[in-house]
Amino acid sequence: MTQAVEKKMQDSALRFAPCVLVLDKPSGVSSFREVARVRRESGVRRVGHLGTLDPLATGVLVVAVGEATKLIEYFMKADKVYEATAEFGKVSDTYDREGEIKVFASVNSLEKITREAIEQALPSFTGEIMQVPPIFSALKIKGKPAYELARAGKKVELKARPVVIHALEILSFETPFLRLRIHCSSGTYIRSLVHDLGQKLGVGALMTELRRTRVGPFSLEALGEISLEKLVENWASFELTDSLFQALRQGRIEKAPSGFPEASDGFPVAAFFHGKVVSFLEKDEKGDIRILKNLCTGSF
Repeated sequence: MTQAVEKKMQDSALRFAPCVLVLDKPSGVSSFREVARVRRESGVRRVGHLGTLDPLATGVLVVAVGEATKLIEYFMKADKVYEATAEFGKVSDTYDREGEIKVFASVNSLEKITREAIEQALPSFTGEIMQVPPIFSALKIKGKPAYELARAGKKVELKARPVVIHALEILSFETPFLRLRIHCSSGTYIRSLVHDLGQKLGVGALMTELRRTRVGPFSLEALGEISLEKLVENWASFELTDSLFQALRQGRIEKAPSGFPEASDGFPVAAFFHGKVVSFLEKDEKGDIRILKNLCTGSF
């Protein structure tokens, strides 16, 4: 974590402003450790994330601080973009280089894998596909993470589930290494994608590197702190009057005033008061304002 990001976190704690931090997680560090670091260094107890990265992976980790955690649900299903490196000819139980690795194909078999063969295989992994997650994953089975059961030597069976691969782009290929850029839906396991590609080509594959470059609107090009106001700048918004602000602060139901916008694109209406975001609202079928998230219940 850079000194600039740490300074911004300290500043956030001093003014108690909710914000989102876009971090570049290093390899070998868990996402939970980074969240704990933000909590410790910011002095703010309420801290959450918009999706974890495996310890092996690097790249975009989005951490919400303070009241910004109330918006996590609106971004959890956001698309993601990754750059991954696959090594053909080997497989592992974790589908990456951190597991028990076995040689799957001979050198002669690998020589038959060409860029053209890979290009012909990729279309079967685009669009909506059914994908089986790795058994070494955090998915819960009867309340326990699958990886805990797998490490204990217990049989783990995970069902295939639908994911969407919007685009697959070959960045480079030099036997036995393939670099891909993947634009996919939330819930996609890149390790499973690499493993399945290796199986389709008949030579096996495991993931050696993974870098997340984007989570929804958050990217490596814009690391650091994003204020709540900046975060919702493209949402439908409404400036509250003094009386409406006081009503919402007390949780009262009010009729939507003239000019109150409709929520759009799955996001609520951001309510501003004196330039600050204080509530997230929508208008119900009766024309009443429905409070979805309230940030103005305390002092202001």
